[in-house]
Amino acid sequence: MAVQASTADGRAIFTVTPDDTGWAVAFEGEMYDHSRDKQEALAAAHRRARACHDSGRAAQVTISGEVSFAPRADARRR
Repeated sequence: MAVQASTADGRAIFTVTPDDTGWAVAFEGEMYDHSRDKQEALAAAHRRARACHDSGRAAQVTISGEVSFAPRADARRR
């Protein structure tokens, strides 16, 4: 699996992605914080991103296969 570890501007990218046991946080080609629950893996990714940010490096959390945070407006009306 190819996982983007950082952007051109040096931002660290933490990706919550499916793995053999459920979900994990991918960063720089390694898998961390394995969990059966996607939300637990997401929380772990946010903790890692916050620690990165606190040390002075910009960070971003993404979820593999997802492209937005909210459903489309027309989907909410149904």
